[in-house]
Amino acid sequence: MSNRWAGHAEWMRNWRRNDPRGPMLVSARARAREKGLKFDLTKGDIPIPPICPVLGIPIRSNDGRHHANSPTLDRIHSRLGYVPYNVRVISYRANNLKSDMSIDECRLILKDLEERI
Repeated sequence: MSNRWAGHAEWMRNWRRNDPRGPMLVSARARAREKGLKFDLTKGDIPIPPICPVLGIPIRSNDGRHHANSPTLDRIHSRLGYVPYNVRVISYRANNLKSDMSIDECRLILKDLEERI
C-alpha cells in the first residue's frame, strides 16, 4: 500500500471512530440511490444511543470493521426510505439478525430455540 493510501485509511478510521454518523450518512445515501428510496437525513437525525434498543447491548464505535456493538442505521419500515421518522441506530448484531429474516422464519427459529432449552 502506498503512503498516500495509508494516510487515507488512517483518515477513514479516525472519521468512523470520532463520529460514525458521517459514514452512516454516506452509506445510507448510496443504498437509497441504489434501491430507489427516499433519502432526507442529516447527522442531527441520527442520535446514537448508548444501548442497542433491540438487544440491550452497549453501542460502541470502533476504527472501521463492524463488530457486534457497532452502531448501524436501521430503517424501521424498509419501504419508507431514509427519512428522519423512519430510522434509528441499533447494534450491528441486531441489524444483521433482522436484515432479511421473515417473521415466519423468526418464529421457527424461536420455536426451535425454545424446544432445545
